[in-house]
Amino acid sequence: MPIIQQKVAPDSIVYSDCWRGYHVLANRRANLFIGTIQIMSVIGVNRAPDLDDLFFAVIELIALLLIIRLAWDWKEPATEQV
Repeated sequence: MPIIQQKVAPDSIVYSDCWRGYHVLANRRANLFIGTIQIMSVIGVNRAPDLDDLFFAVIELIALLLIIRLAWDWKEPATEQV
């Protein structure tokens, strides 16, 4: 009997290809939208942070900015001509 019975989805990145096929535009928009909301959330929660909270918030903000940049530069997959 396995311990994990179902797959857990990440909370800040939306993978729309898992549910209804691979849609680049929907996944790109979702990553841009949720990434910006998550950045506002991180900044809003850390009004008077300790040094360790500030350290981890900076790491999280860098990761979120990287996700947004990757989603912004995302290219359409090349379709093969048959």
